[in-house]
Amino acid sequence: MVCGGNAYYFVAHDGDDVPEAADLVRNHDYWDVLFRGDAADTTNDIRTVTLGSYTLEPPTETKLQALFTAGLGYFLAAFNLFWRDTFHVIGVALTVWMFITPIFYPPQRMIDKDYGWMLEVNPMHWLMDMYRNVLVQNHAPDPQQLLSFTAAGLVVFAIGSSFFSKQKSKFSDLL
Repeated sequence: MVCGGNAYYFVAHDGDDVPEAADLVRNHDYWDVLFRGDAADTTNDIRTVTLGSYTLEPPTETKLQALFTAGLGYFLAAFNLFWRDTFHVIGVALTVWMFITPIFYPPQRMIDKDYGWMLEVNPMHWLMDMYRNVLVQNHAPDPQQLLSFTAAGLVVFAIGSSFFSKQKSKFSDLL
């Protein structure tokens, strides 16, 4: 978050008000943030962080993630009124889902162990892979994953919001 916040700060201010320890340089499609070494440092080295054009455009992935999360939240919020143990199941399910989604390890590990099918049906893997492409590798998101996650987000949102709307009249009785 700190790295993302610093990058946003540099880009949002167009180089104005940049702290003295950094310079923002525009190179065609890239912003180079040059960090000067500490004043006490005798080497006074310069490190460059390159922010590509895909990093700077409004993130489509974030909007799709919000749609997916809202649909899931609508469904689980309404379902929690009917089955009060939903809270406990969600904690376990999210833990399992986190370990199935390659966030802390490379996806190739699952493919090598013949669990690649889990990646193909896991919408969070599609989202994390799109974020990796944009933020780490400075590539455009894979169109196949973008379409798949868009479809998954729309389906989850439609199911979640319709379930929530249908159960809305029962909320006062169940609370």
